[in-house]
Amino acid sequence: MDHTTWLEHFLRLLRSGTQDVQAYSYAQLGATVHEDLGGQLRNVFERFPVKSTPTSLPSLDPDATLYVIWLGINDCGTLEQDRLPDVVTQLFEDGLSKLYIKAGARKFLLIDVPPMDRSPLAATLNAPSSISEKYVLWNDTLRRHAGTFASENPETSVFIFSSYQVISSILHDPEEYGFQKHDVSQEGGAIWLDGLHFTSDVHHIIAERLAKALHKADRVF
Repeated sequence: MDHTTWLEHFLRLLRSGTQDVQAYSYAQLGATVHEDLGGQLRNVFERFPVKSTPTSLPSLDPDATLYVIWLGINDCGTLEQDRLPDVVTQLFEDGLSKLYIKAGARKFLLIDVPPMDRSPLAATLNAPSSISEKYVLWNDTLRRHAGTFASENPETSVFIFSSYQVISSILHDPEEYGFQKHDVSQEGGAIWLDGLHFTSDVHHIIAERLAKALHKADRVF
């Protein structure tokens, strides 16, 4: 079974052209912002040491490095809705701000959370319809914080890519993407690898959409 992720697809797309791209992934299975963000950042700084002084050069060239952050799915799945805004705040205060200060990061790509309330697992658990509000709340809060962060740090480029829109589009009209209607809710089908995770084909669509979106985003490149 193909377990190729969006990142692997994305890199293949970039490398199929003329771009020589290196990528370092610090993703962890089941990771959350509220419990695991600090550890993930420590792993980053172990490989790429922090700036020794505010004026010292960073380990990675800020103009040639894009910091990609896709977190929140597991936070939305495990926390009560009223805690989510504070966790998004934590993502910026303990995540982006530290990368900005300690790593000299200037280019950020944030990916919002997909509608996991439509997963086969959610259907199996008879999750209440209100669970969809958690993903919408996370994404709305993420956008507000991103706008504030960008305005407070005008030398940064902050780009948001919506996995929510991509997945919603696939589930709304699966045949447009080469899937069948029954794939929308079928565990182990062409869309859902299991009750919660997407297939490689869906990851490939995410990667293609992301590559096209970034190509148009002059502020990122």
